[in-house]
Amino acid sequence: MGLLRDLFQGESVLVRDYSKTRYGSRKILLIAMAVGQKYQKIAEGLSLVGIDLAPSPSSIDWSKTSDMSSLPRISAAKLDIAVHYAIAVMEKSVYYDSRFSMSKKMRDAKVWEHVGGDGQDVIEAGDSHCLGKEDLHNIYAIKEVGETKLSDTQISEKFYRKLMTGWEYFSLWWNCHDLAIRLAYLIVSDKSNEPQSPRRFLAKLLVRLKNDMLQAVRHAISIGHGAILPCIGGIMTFGAFFLPVVSATWIAILLGVQCLEEVGTQGMDKCREYIKRLQEDFPSLDELHKGLYKELSKEERRTPSTERIRTSTSNVSRSRNSRLVSSRSSKP
Repeated sequence: MGLLRDLFQGESVLVRDYSKTRYGSRKILLIAMAVGQKYQKIAEGLSLVGIDLAPSPSSIDWSKTSDMSSLPRISAAKLDIAVHYAIAVMEKSVYYDSRFSMSKKMRDAKVWEHVGGDGQDVIEAGDSHCLGKEDLHNIYAIKEVGETKLSDTQISEKFYRKLMTGWEYFSLWWNCHDLAIRLAYLIVSDKSNEPQSPRRFLAKLLVRLKNDMLQAVRHAISIGHGAILPCIGGIMTFGAFFLPVVSATWIAILLGVQCLEEVGTQGMDKCREYIKRLQEDFPSLDELHKGLYKELSKEERRTPSTERIRTSTSNVSRSRNSRLVSSRSSKP
């Protein structure tokens, strides 16, 4: 009778079926979600400085997906920075049960993610949640990254909230990637660092993310000192068009503005300080962050000085203003 009542009331039968077996061995899934129409706008904006993103990824057709092995997978060798990452935890008994569709299994999973803003905003918004229909539609790749025996409460209280407390929001880094990778690294049961281990995969993923982002920033800055200068005025003119669909950070990249705070030496020092604070709370993150220290040190040597960036931007602004004044004075 209880099962029939659930069917008529629309309650998730899947959740009720497994209510007594929860928090045994659970699968950890890293999920990549497209950012919808914003992806195309971001791609258009970055193309102005010669940075080409891959075509917007196609969402998964859940009706044609029978099991996890048939899903597109996230790879450390091919990473797209303009996507959203989250961690989903699914009961192992649900994961392998052929009675339920993949979409139902995913809706049963609990998800932790960075939803934007500083740590306190995220904590107040809540911890784990279940995926809705729109979320499922946006998922385009999934990677199983191990197992955990931790409960939702343990994940939230021991790891998620501590990671989010005092979160330093680096607008040039994709914060959702950072959180998802670090959270998965901390909760996975397999603590080994063997070549094929979950932790080794996550470490490669985090370093690759930073490499791709830094390369994009360096490329934008280098073009900002040359080929992009003639068209910056146009970008500034259409800034109001880009702003609603492209974050202010990408405008900053395109214009070469505010790089000191995000990419320059002080930005790297700030990032290192944040990593150090994280490792005080979670010593096991030291191994995850080793590759980052190397990349941050390399970036200091490659990043143009702030003075050069400011001078370049200032020259562009003066040039644009001169053209505007000249144009106005020539009118009858």
